[in-house]
Amino acid sequence: MGSGKATRICIIGGGAAGLAALKIFQETVEHQAGLWELVAFEACNELGGVWSPSVPVGNPASPLYDALTTNLPHPVMAFSSFWFEPSTPLFPSAHLVLRYLQRYADHFNLNKYIRYNSRVDEASWDDHAWNVRLADGTTQLFDRVVVANGHYNIPRYPAIPGLKPWLDLGRVSHSVFYRNPQPYRDLTVLVVGNGPSGRDICAEVSTFAKTVYHSISGAIPKDIGNIKLRGSVVDFQDSGAVKFEDSSISRVDHTILATGYVLSFPFLPQLRQSAMPAVSSLPEHALNSTYNVFPVARQIFPLQDDFPADSIAFMGLLYRVAPFPLFEAQGRYIAKVFAEPGSIDRTKEWHRILGRYNQLRNTWGNDTTVIAKEWHRFTEPEQFSYRRELLDIAEAPQWYPEDWAEEIYYARDELREAWKKLVGNGEADEWVRGVGEGGREDWVFMMRHLLKVSRNTKNLSRL
Repeated sequence: MGSGKATRICIIGGGAAGLAALKIFQETVEHQAGLWELVAFEACNELGGVWSPSVPVGNPASPLYDALTTNLPHPVMAFSSFWFEPSTPLFPSAHLVLRYLQRYADHFNLNKYIRYNSRVDEASWDDHAWNVRLADGTTQLFDRVVVANGHYNIPRYPAIPGLKPWLDLGRVSHSVFYRNPQPYRDLTVLVVGNGPSGRDICAEVSTFAKTVYHSISGAIPKDIGNIKLRGSVVDFQDSGAVKFEDSSISRVDHTILATGYVLSFPFLPQLRQSAMPAVSSLPEHALNSTYNVFPVARQIFPLQDDFPADSIAFMGLLYRVAPFPLFEAQGRYIAKVFAEPGSIDRTKEWHRILGRYNQLRNTWGNDTTVIAKEWHRFTEPEQFSYRRELLDIAEAPQWYPEDWAEEIYYARDELREAWKKLVGNGEADEWVRGVGEGGREDWVFMMRHLLKVSRNTKNLSRL
């Protein structure tokens, strides 16, 4: 902002990613010396982002449903620097995750940086600074911007023939509006999608509905109780029936689309919305395909010609990962780049991006839409090597993911099924009572023990 003035850093979003950035930046020597000024803008009246519940009308800020629990055990999911409280359920409810984030903010004294009820309407670069305009019409100038606005509130609707009339009639809703199964008592319901939300909603609704059709692309038709597994929906018919990819037809009363969300940055006019291009050279402009932001160095910094690549960072673009520790690793890397302007080697980073493009093309073919969908999805080993890579650049190897974290992450689904059995048997509280009071090794021992018991118990209902 000029010689002798502090570098002003704006963080857009007060969810887990924004909190991680604040915590990491606050600890830097630059901030401690008064050389960095931090401000975070949160559109809602409390922190938490996706973990803060919202009413399912209009454009809900969060898709949280009433019975949601994490799909990762909290020792794997937690920030590396701050664990959940002792005796916390291994797969905590959304309410407990929100309380954890509030404790994180309190413990590290982060609330003093956050401006609540402050929606960012526009952030644009004007050759020397970022002009950040808020919903109240005020504008502030910043040297650096961190985009941490989250990506789970704008529904993605599939392009299926006949869908729009069903939407207009209220016979279809997106999972962002789902909260509990009571409205579906004795109905025939179709759930489309096989992500964590799709699986959870299907299981929940089946306890109230007469029949639940679960549509999963390529699935072989199979009936399990009142849940009927089917392939993709190819047509929503005027008669109130749906046609599946195997040509079978079934009448349904209501459809829930658990079909994901659109990447959206309406406040960034210089991020151009465009389909993922076939790649041969570095584009002039940063692009948002609604599936991915391209091209971004290390999945964070956009390489383009409209503004300095190291002046804006995108956090949390990756998905199907252990999020909170990854946010801290990204925060440490971003802090390193912000502290050393010009340190991004555009040529080197472009070759890395081109290498990823070719890798995905070799795996998925030349369809750039498919490549865009896969761009921010890492394989299980990749996310851990990515964290180590960022921490190496940030000179912070002490925050490497520990071996047990990878081990437990790979066994997460097995562990969650075992935990569900404990909850159903009323034994879950006893399993975690006092765990964590002796430190994190308590949790590691408990998780390994639960896996061992579940693997050695033929009848899991007897766990």
